[in-house]
Amino acid sequence: MNEPAYEPEERTSNGGRRRVGSEYEFVTHDLDRAVRRGRGETRAAGDGDPASGGPNGPGASALYCERWHGFSDPDELTYGRYVMLQEDAEKVVHGVMNKYDRAAHDFLLGPEWLDALGELFTPLRYPLYGLQQVESYLGVLAPTSTAANAAAFAAADLLRATSVVAQRTRRLQMRHRTRSFAARDRAVWKDTPSWQPTRRAVEAALAASEFGEALTAVNLVLWPALDSALFRSFGQVARANGDDLTWLLLASLANDAERNLRWSTALARYAVRERPANGEVFQVWADRWAPRAAEAVEPLAAAIADLPRAMSADDVNEAAAEVVAESLASTRAGG
Repeated sequence: MNEPAYEPEERTSNGGRRRVGSEYEFVTHDLDRAVRRGRGETRAAGDGDPASGGPNGPGASALYCERWHGFSDPDELTYGRYVMLQEDAEKVVHGVMNKYDRAAHDFLLGPEWLDALGELFTPLRYPLYGLQQVESYLGVLAPTSTAANAAAFAAADLLRATSVVAQRTRRLQMRHRTRSFAARDRAVWKDTPSWQPTRRAVEAALAASEFGEALTAVNLVLWPALDSALFRSFGQVARANGDDLTWLLLASLANDAERNLRWSTALARYAVRERPANGEVFQVWADRWAPRAAEAVEPLAAAIADLPRAMSADDVNEAAAEVVAESLASTRAGG
């Protein structure tokens, strides 16, 4: 027998009438079989089903709430809304790329800036892909369907980011055939000193098996830090160097990162509000991952500072540190 469709919890107005649930509530809340009503809700990141991160599974987490169902994505994204949102974003991206192609934009870039793109932009698809893998894992371990959906959309955002960087890389490769765009990106990612702290941090995040630690490592620390340094700071430097195309593409990706940060910090605040002791749990992870993010950004900031018309390394580092600090404030009581 099929289980009845989800009905939002009863909420009454002054007249005592039941509020009709929104589309988001009907298609998102209370869909995880492992945490449905009647199946038990006193759990960490899962209970009973190893695939959902139960205590015997790989994702059992010290992050604990008696009731996870009260969390909602601040943007109330459904699959339909997400598809329409990103369809519009992709139309903008493709329109911008085609516009700058017609203007022969890439042929007008100087050799120093082309070097910069090969060192700091085209290898980006490697860390983005690593973050995407962790985000997909978060979706599997999420303690409630609302968080699972948000993580799925975030994983799709990172796939989109990888795709945008790959498309830009291919166009650079086609227009500058004497250079090694794409061909040496993996070697840059694996061997260039400025990328190695980031590579170590992403690889460590891939080994974070607990839901709460993976959420902290990627959504609250690494992704915000790299967004600040490589989407925003590097994007501003790209604009200063006449590469408006790269600046516009990175700005689009930064919008996705900002949306991911909204639901991630909202989930952290919810967990701490429901159980203040979760603040101490988050603090352990924050102490572990914030230094790794700072270590990752520092050589990237130095590389950005060496570019023409660049901002200072201190400015890049400080901007990233501020974003991470604001993000981690959500993991403290009253944050």
